[in-house]
Order: sequence, then C-alpha cells, then structure tokens
Amino acid sequence: MNLPARPTTTRRLPTASPAGLFSPQRLLIAALALLAAVGFCQLWAARVDRTLLVAEAQLVDSQIALKATLSSATAQLALLRVGLEQELSDPAPRPRPPADGWLRPVPGRSAFAGPTPASSPGGPASNITLAAPLPAPDGERAAELAAAAGQTPLFAAVKNNLGNVTWVYYYSLNKILAIYPYEQGSVYWSDALLDRDIVANAAPDRNPARGCYWSDLYADSAGKGLMCSVVNPVYDRQGRFRGIVGFDFTVDTLITYLNGEELAIGTPFIVNEAGQLLAHPTLVKSSDNKIATIENALPPALRPEANRLLALPPGGFAAVGDSYVAALDLGAAPWRVLFIVDKRRLGLSVLGDMPFEIAGLGLLLLAGYYFLKTVRLSEELARLAVTDPLSGLANRRRFMDVLRGEIERSRRSGKPFALLMLDIDHFKRVNDTYGHNVGDKVIIALARTIAAAVREIDTAARLGGEEFAVILPETGLAGALVVAERLRLAVQAMDVRAEDGAPFRITVSLGAAEWSAGAAPEELLRRADSALYASKTGGRNRVTPYSGTP
Repeated sequence: MNLPARPTTTRRLPTASPAGLFSPQRLLIAALALLAAVGFCQLWAARVDRTLLVAEAQLVDSQIALKATLSSATAQLALLRVGLEQELSDPAPRPRPPADGWLRPVPGRSAFAGPTPASSPGGPASNITLAAPLPAPDGERAAELAAAAGQTPLFAAVKNNLGNVTWVYYYSLNKILAIYPYEQGSVYWSDALLDRDIVANAAPDRNPARGCYWSDLYADSAGKGLMCSVVNPVYDRQGRFRGIVGFDFTVDTLITYLNGEELAIGTPFIVNEAGQLLAHPTLVKSSDNKIATIENALPPALRPEANRLLALPPGGFAAVGDSYVAALDLGAAPWRVLFIVDKRRLGLSVLGDMPFEIAGLGLLLLAGYYFLKTVRLSEELARLAVTDPLSGLANRRRFMDVLRGEIERSRRSGKPFALLMLDIDHFKRVNDTYGHNVGDKVIIALARTIAAAVREIDTAARLGGEEFAVILPETGLAGALVVAERLRLAVQAMDVRAEDGAPFRITVSLGAAEWSAGAAPEELLRRADSALYASKTGGRNRVTPYSGTP
C-alpha cells in the first residue's frame, strides 16, 4: 500500500500539545481578559468623552460671559455715538460759550487744550484739544467743541463700567480730540491720528453700513501694553462723516474669562481674524510689546492647520490631527475662542484619575496570568510524563497508549497500520570510542532525523537506550518499507561529529511489521522486533519486513 501524501514542512519535536494552546481553560481566560480589556477601554473612552463635555460646558460659560461683556461694550459705544450725533444734529441754533474761556494755547504746538470738569470730586478730568484757530461762538467748530465737551461725563461713565478700557475718545475731522481720562502732557492732537486704521476703516468708503469696527492688536505707544480699539463712525444730520467715537482697552484681562478647573485639560486662547493672540495663559501678558500669533500657540504638528482653525465651524470638539479642538465665536467682536486639547495628554490624565479601575484590571489580568501559568505547568508536567527527556520523542508509556489506541481504531475501521522498530548499529562502540556525551548527541540527532521523516499523524518514540519505534497509521507493510528505507538513508547521511570535530557515520537497522486482526500490542511488538533482529543478524544497516517465521 502506498503512503498517503506526506507533509512538506519539517516535523518539530513535541514541545506542547497544539490542543493545549486552545484548551477550554485558556480560551475562557483569554475571553475574560479580552472582555475586561474592552470594558476598561470603553470606560476610559467614556471618561474622556465626559471630561471633554465638562470642559466644553465650562468653555461655553466663558463664551457667554465674554459675549455679554463685548455686547455691553458695543452697546455703550453705540450710546456715545447716538449722543454725539444728536448734539451735532441739533437743528436749534443756540449761543455757545466762547472757546477761549476754557481752552488755552499748548506750548510749542499750534493747538489749544483744556480739561473739562471731573465727573466726580477728586476724579480724573477729560481733555479737549483743538488743533485749529479758536472758532467763533456761533460756528460749526464751536458747536462741535461744545458737543464733545458735553459728552465727556458719559465717557467717564463708560470708563468706569468697562474695567479694562484705558481711554474713551472722540476724533473729529475738524481736528478736535476729546479724551477721558486726561493725563497731563501725554495726549494732544496730532494730524497722524486721522491716518490711523480705526479712522480709515470707519469712514464711509470702507464702512458704508456704519457698523462697529474692531482693530487689530497693537502695542500702545504710551506704554500701556497690548491694546485693541473698537470705534463707531459719527455722522451729523446732513449725513456727513464727522469722526469716530471709541475706546482703547488692554487685552491682558481677557484671559480671566478662560479660567476654570475644567479647562486645565488643554489650552484656551482668544484669537482675532488676523490670527493675533488676544488672550493666552502664558503667551499674552500686560507688559508685552510683541504680538504673538496663533502659530505661537499651536503645537508643531498643528501649525500647518492654523488657517483651518481660524475658519473651523463653531461648536463642540473636532478631532484635528493629534488634538481635539473646540472653536466658539464671540458675537459682537470678530474674535473666537479656541481650545486645544492634546489627545495623548488627555488620555493619560484620565488614566491618572482611574487608579481603582486600573488596579482592578491589573488584578484580574494577574489572576488570569497565574491561572494560565498553572495550566501551562500542569500541561508541561503531563507532557513530560509521556516524553522521553533526552530525545524529545514519545516515551514507552506514551508509545504503548498510542499503539493500543491505533489497534482499536484499525479494528473498527478495517484500515491497516504498521510499526517500525530501529536500533543504532554498534552504539556501544560509539559510546566507548567517543564518550557518552557524544552518544547522547547521536541520540538527539537521530530523534530529529526520525521526526523530520515521518508525518504529523505518525508517532515516533524512544523505547530505551538506542532503540526507537514509529507507529504509521493507515499504512500497510509496503508503505512502511518505503518509509523505513528513506529513514535508513537519511540516518546514513547524517553529519555526526566527535568532541574534537572529527566526523563519523552511524547506521541503523530496521524491522517493519503490519498489524493483523486479533494481534495484541505485545504480539505486534514481537513481530517488529523479530524483523529488527533479522536486520541485525543479516549484516545491519538494512530494512527487514516481518515474514511470519521466527
């Protein structure tokens, strides 16, 4: 009978039962560990989401407070504009006090200036500057001077209501400047004031809708730090653009709106349309004269996304690269709040707040590890109980169990199986010549050669000393002789060396027997052994089938 198709891969010496890798105990522990890990990851992800939601709620609260402040500022600025426009549009001519009654020449300048009364006893006064000749009492410029002077108490009220406002002022195309509070010698008219962006951008050609204009950030020339201006255009009843009313304010206090324990997970900051930082926990301070930009506030990986963040739709967190980013607009001002949260830092922070969960998962995994270690030790002990310690092949106990099982299987199925027995020729001479250490290496090398020559379904065993056996399921005597001859040639070609590296050869003698119905294990062993004996007495290094005669 021909042998079935044999595997093309080398058979490894038995180390652990493949079934043991997928034993119910291992599968159960693996499933529990997987469920625990998945559950922990889901809990961690839920905690991350909750942390983001709480931070988002705090951010929205900050947005509401900021919007209220900015709306209040624009509303009060609108009141100032309305008051000035009403004064400038008064149709009823009335006599004005002569300007020379309270304006005095400014030394070294072609201008006149004078303070208006303080809004409260001991408080600062406003200042009116006229960079033109003193007007006649009934002229347009005299009326505008009186209108500006009449509004300065409102300037003081606005300054007191808005804590971070530095100056409230009115610029007139008629070269009139009204400003509160007045600082002696520091603020006078200059024609350059009309060239500022806040005037040009409020003028009709750039602002036909007559809306509020918010300037870019700038460093104050008077040393007040980083500032921003917000202005409204002022028109008279004839629709003529007369000037601007506005105020300057420092931006260092804006960051106070973005404080909160929940915002500690990331970096909140305020940025304008030009990408300038108006508020940042570390990059914007009242003493700064250098303007930082959004690129300065972003981690390196996010800097190429700066323009995208400026245009990011307002709302909750969005994943941008390795960060979560929330963007909120501020309504009255063309500014937005950006909140950058590093995903990795957030994840580690949330893990740091889960000590009990981590400990529970660790204990569970540790228990699973020790359980599997116990199972593996038990399996290893079971394997060692049926494995020859030197060769790594099955031992006699395992061999006899397999032999009895194969006989029973063949009895039920009617399929044949064969048994090979082999013995190293002159093995005592090897031990005597090269030593027992080399003899052990020969046993190991022979075991590897046998394992490589047989199929996965075959069972190779060391019965003792230099005697080996192989059970060949579903193989008749003819097929067993083919296997035996191939094995004999493989052993004969083995590279075996002495301790000094000198090569020598070994050979084996083999006997083959096929099981016949009714034969007990001992009988089959006797037949194979009889055939092996015939090979020994017939000259060794040969294969002999059992012939049925002693």
